[in-house]
Amino acid sequence: MADRSDKTTRVNPIGPIYSDFMSNFNAHPNTGKLITKTDVEAARRSLRNLILTNNGERFYKPNLGSGIRNLLFEPASEMVRDKLHTTITDTIEKYEKRIILRRLDVNVIDDGLAYNIDIYFSIISSPEFFNVNIKLDRVR
Repeated sequence: MADRSDKTTRVNPIGPIYSDFMSNFNAHPNTGKLITKTDVEAARRSLRNLILTNNGERFYKPNLGSGIRNLLFEPASEMVRDKLHTTITDTIEKYEKRIILRRLDVNVIDDGLAYNIDIYFSIISSPEFFNVNIKLDRVR
């Protein structure tokens, strides 16, 4: 005879390991449930949000974020590029526990008016490498 625990416990979970809600909280048109991003897409969105968030921007988490916008108005130089690299690396290692940072490339583009950031990572549960590209522009 099967007991209650056999019906409710998933012995072999199938499906996404990580999932995040979309930031606009839209409902799926067919199911009515919140739209989610899973696994790699969830990690990509989380990295992008984490890097583009300034310190003090999130309620109840004043230290969350990278604060790299402060560096965008500095003249482009190796020192600023290295500071961006260090800040992004520290932010990812501190706040995003689902991924392993494999490589980070920070390049100056548009005659020193923008930076191109390529983040190569793997999810802890997967040996595959993934990439997210972020372009940092000065907004006037």
